[in-house]
Amino acid sequence: MPSSLTEVGSSYPAYVGFIYVFNLVVGVGALTMPKAFAHTGWLLATIMLVLLAIISYITTTFIVESMAIANALDKTGQFQSNSDQEGETDKSINTERTPVLQTRKYLEIEINEIKREYISNVFEIKERVELGKMAGMFYNKVGNNFFYLCICIYLYGDLAIYAVAVAKSLTKVACNDLNGTGLNTSLPCWGNFTVGGAYRIFVAAFTICLGPFVFFNVQKTKYLQVTTSILRWLAFAMMLSITFIFLGSGKARGHPPVANFAGIPTFFGICIYSFMCQHSLPSMITPIREKKHVMYILLGDYVTVLAFYALLSHTAIFTFPIHSLEDLYTLNFTHYHVKFISFFLSLFPVFTLSSNFPIIGVTLRNNLKSLLLKEDKIYPFWIDRIVFPLLALIPPVTLALITKNLEFLAGITGSYAGVGVQYVIPSTLVYYGRKEARDKLGNEVNIYSSPFKHWLWIPVINIWAIACVVFVTINHIITKK
Repeated sequence: MPSSLTEVGSSYPAYVGFIYVFNLVVGVGALTMPKAFAHTGWLLATIMLVLLAIISYITTTFIVESMAIANALDKTGQFQSNSDQEGETDKSINTERTPVLQTRKYLEIEINEIKREYISNVFEIKERVELGKMAGMFYNKVGNNFFYLCICIYLYGDLAIYAVAVAKSLTKVACNDLNGTGLNTSLPCWGNFTVGGAYRIFVAAFTICLGPFVFFNVQKTKYLQVTTSILRWLAFAMMLSITFIFLGSGKARGHPPVANFAGIPTFFGICIYSFMCQHSLPSMITPIREKKHVMYILLGDYVTVLAFYALLSHTAIFTFPIHSLEDLYTLNFTHYHVKFISFFLSLFPVFTLSSNFPIIGVTLRNNLKSLLLKEDKIYPFWIDRIVFPLLALIPPVTLALITKNLEFLAGITGSYAGVGVQYVIPSTLVYYGRKEARDKLGNEVNIYSSPFKHWLWIPVINIWAIACVVFVTINHIITKK
């Protein structure tokens, strides 16, 4: 594999890795959750949300374990190759005289020490092994094709949706359409520009500002991640503070049901990917300096996200009546009397997706490399560093320029390809990865082994995936989207 496929780049501390994962998990989906909560019932929705978090965390640990196995197999392969070279060197040494033999003996002692240390750390995650490379290592041809079908549909769809969502949010603000009435592209916006013209300008501006990050490693977005984290937490604090004021002053008007089982399909259709991060874990986890506690870092992310989702949704459904909750929760604050707050919250999708877009783009770029480049060949700079980032950027941006109505694409991307990415691929990767590890590495202990080692977890995850497909399909039929 060309070095650019697996190079790690600069490292960062654990807390930065925590921020990366948190930013990727908490997307605009957090803003669609309150309405789904209200229609499902606060208790039933909470139980379902906890279940979603647990299942998603399990598959996240599967990805980390698979990364460690892939690293170990790579190292073992390299080590055997080096051993062959050492054998050839030994033959030449045998022909030399005593001083050289003594040197050889000393070198053998050193080599044995290196071997022992190397074997003890064989599962250490040193190289970035993307899901695409793991699929090539663990799957047969059919499984490999299924993987790339899922990952490309999901990631291309995500990038297109992100570009549309950011451009629409900026257009609404610029053209004073903060009431969520939709964008009539023929209406005037400012000067000689129509709303449609302004929308396309914002798509282009978004691409120019964030597209360059796709040409580099995820680490280059560190300051962007920290900045957008501050902005999104500020937005969350504003929404929570306003609802706390309403609840504390007795002005709250929300009376959600305890449970409404008829709302389960809709809840799944909206919230099923609220904990998605599996596709980009190699890019975010590998650069962490101290990975010894990586499972706890991920657990901390999931607990934090779960607590935040629950707090945001519960305060929303007890503050606003069900019929007044908007599809996008920030729209409930567009008429708030403090204009700065209503303006700031209308830009929430911009803060959120601006940090996620580069991560998704880099993930797609790396997986396209794994698919299209040969492992044993070195490619010119312009192919490695120019062509593949453009392959990741141009299709979704073009789609965003052509249309702003991506409901159908979002449905296919999230409901079906997303099930494969979040549930099926992690569970099957770890299943076949464990088989490879047993066959080729023997009894070596994987220090990054998932806490969910029992074989039953694999079928449980896949049964859950089937149930998710059924629920979201029902939701598409009900909502006709």
